[in-house]
Amino acid sequence: MKAEEFFDNHYLSIWVFLVGVAVITLIMMGGGMAVTLLAILIDQSSEHLTTDAFLALNFSFAGIMTLLLVIPNMMIVRGKPKAAEINLINIYFQFLVYALGLFLLEDEHKLFFVSFVLFPIIALWLMASTKYHTFVTYFSAIKKEPESFREYFFKKIKSD
Repeated sequence: MKAEEFFDNHYLSIWVFLVGVAVITLIMMGGGMAVTLLAILIDQSSEHLTTDAFLALNFSFAGIMTLLLVIPNMMIVRGKPKAAEINLINIYFQFLVYALGLFLLEDEHKLFFVSFVLFPIIALWLMASTKYHTFVTYFSAIKKEPESFREYFFKKIKSD
């Protein structure tokens, strides 16, 4: 897609990039609490792990969640829009963990943990927006036609 075609079909503003960053941030915050909740659920079902085992489990889950967040979003920035589907899988995994937490957690702070489901809900809502689709499409288009975008931006700078 040439730069002119892209800008004819999409409106690029700072909000497009803010929505993209917000999606990443919301998935990160929701995922961080989801893996902690998952570790608590495993601890609760396994007759209480030692502190070291619990922390090792929590940190290993956090490392996996970090990789599942960083790698797809780096792929999006590198021009691979299909990687956004991994973000959807991440969000649905978080929904599953929060649902398990709602039904299985025996803690008096259950609603506190489950309230973090708002992060993936908002991320999913933002991912359905045209701004997020423009964010993903922008990086895909700029990767395919970098020279066209350079020329377009150079003309814009010169005309202003």
